Amino acid sequence: MSNPKSHHYVPQSYQLLFSLDGKNLFYLDKTDSRVVGPAGPRNFCSENFLYSLTGETAKASDSPTLIENPMLSTIDGAFATEVGKLISDDPDKTDVSLYNLSRFFGFLSARHPSLINEYQDGFDRVLIREILKHARGDEAAKEKAKEKGLDLNNDSLFEGLSFSESRNITLVKMIENAQENAAYIHDSMGWLFLYSLEADVLLCDQPFIIKDGPIVIDQLFSGGDEYIILIPLSRQLCLALSSVKSDIKHAFINSSQVMAINELIKNNAERWVIGPTKESVHG
Repeated sequence: MSNPKSHHYVPQSYQLLFSLDGKNLFYLDKTDSRVVGPAGPRNFCSENFLYSLTGETAKASDSPTLIENPMLSTIDGAFATEVGKLISDDPDKTDVSLYNLSRFFGFLSARHPSLINEYQDGFDRVLIREILKHARGDEAAKEKAKEKGLDLNNDSLFEGLSFSESRNITLVKMIENAQENAAYIHDSMGWLFLYSLEADVLLCDQPFIIKDGPIVIDQLFSGGDEYIILIPLSRQLCLALSSVKSDIKHAFINSSQVMAINELIKNNAERWVIGPTKESVHG
């Protein structure tokens, strides 16, 4: 089993579902409105050792990158296989595994570095608070702090400290959240697959799009079902998830509806908007 260094929060196999040739994509950098490409996904939407175990836990593990490989790589591969079935010419979609899709969506909603860092900051603050609470009541600790010129009552001196075990706890929390989200998506939500034959659907670096209210796109999502989550699946397909459990639905969307969906995707992007052509991401 390999121990990869670069960990993708938007998997490479997922990104390539938006490519025309299965190799190259175009990336709009929202920070300076420039387009990069054609380029492969290797260096986009990734961070080094994002899901790696650290500290003593890593030393005790045969594979400190086991979350990335085999866990996430297996989930990502299964997802790409299921999307391949959905966009194939075979009209029978009954063999598509909603379990494999839900499992991927659960992790997609929990694996972004901004969420991981937010959780870790919270755990770090708790640890710092407990350490200072102990130190302020321990004479030996107070004496040592005095020798080093540290004011234990100045909380600002300890801001920004991080602990390896906080990272490991965070990764466990990520997995727990992903599993809970996957179960809810699978068991309690309505699914609407939206197929586009007229225009390309885009992807972004924050592809799990949650709305505070129902998504309204040319009355497409009207009716009793409130579609509150949108996930682009390929350049030909995206998924709307409803808070109302119902039978799986399939529908075709026109170019104007794709444009409306792409605006949601672009607005949700943190930095990168991803598409098959330069025109698609810059338009």
